[in-house]
Amino acid sequence: MQDFLNSSSFFSFQTITFEITSIKELLQNLKKHSITDKQKGVYKIYAKKCDTFELIYIGKAGSVDNSGKFYNQGLLGRLTNYREVTFEDMLKEYNILKFEIIITPKDILPAFLEAYYIQEYFFKYKKLPKFNKKF
Repeated sequence: MQDFLNSSSFFSFQTITFEITSIKELLQNLKKHSITDKQKGVYKIYAKKCDTFELIYIGKAGSVDNSGKFYNQGLLGRLTNYREVTFEDMLKEYNILKFEIIITPKDILPAFLEAYYIQEYFFKYKKLPKFNKKF
């Protein structure tokens, strides 16, 4: 595992970051940054509190079956579909959200990276981000 974590492919992710105050801005930013459903990866959502941002959700887009074929939604579908707690709900509670989208290369499973970030958060705070209900 140590060799994998230190490999260049593990740390060579394309990361896109933007802030929104409305769902319309989310859709505009996804289009502006050419986010598609073919892309897989992880996304982190931060809420602005005073002068800082607090991580409130970590999610993934893209699952793989035992043949190595990806299925389910890619990033565009995952970031625009309905869920139990919506981005609208988050915007009602917090006026500004910051999205960090990490597009993974084909050989990195989004679930692995999601688990890595959630574990990192759990080590630090001994709980999950506010909108991650379970893991």
